[in-house]
This record gives sequence, C-alpha cells and structure tokens, in this order.
Amino acid sequence: MRKNKGVSIVGYAQTPIRKSIKGTFLDLATQVSIHAIRTSGIPKEDIQGLLITHEGFGNFVNAQLFAPRLASHIGLETKFLGTYECGGMSSAGAVKIAATEISIVIHY
Repeated sequence: MRKNKGVSIVGYAQTPIRKSIKGTFLDLATQVSIHAIRTSGIPKEDIQGLLITHEGFGNFVNAQLFAPRLASHIGLETKFLGTYECGGMSSAGAVKIAATEISIVIHY
C-alpha cells in the first residue's frame, strides 16, 4: 500500500497482455474490476468512484458511456465516474486523477 497525503492504493488487478481477448471488453473489465475490489478488502458499497481507460488507444466507440456501464454491471453506486485517455501513460494518469478526487473529498 502506498500512501500520499491521506490517499492509499489498496487494490490492484491486471489482465495478461495478449493480442486478443476472449469475450467482450465489458466481460474482461468486469473480471479485472471484481478482482481489484476483492484484493482491496474494501466493501463494494464503500467504493464511491470509478475512473477507467477505454479498451484501446484510438478506439473511442462508446468510450464516454463505458464507465457508467461498467459501474452498473459490477453493481457500484458511484459519485464520480470518468474515462481517461493519454496514450501509454493512461493508467498512471487515471491513478493520479483518482488520488486527487479522493484527496479533495478528504479535505472537505
């Protein structure tokens, strides 16, 4: 667990890197999200936000609607939803945005 100004990353999951996936991107995102929630030890009901990168650089089809679809699919009731895209550093940028959102809530 890494702490920074009262913000901690407590759960993490990833998929194997491969050329193609079995099933839909929603299926894969659901599996990895549920795994991250389980490894965090935080009850799903306590999770207030979801920030994701979309399924592939340059693949913007329905990207704006994917975060709410995924949240609904895994049963999250969120106060913050977002999709972040910045090429190869998308995941790192998404973590920084999530930490900033959490920090704002902690300080207010």
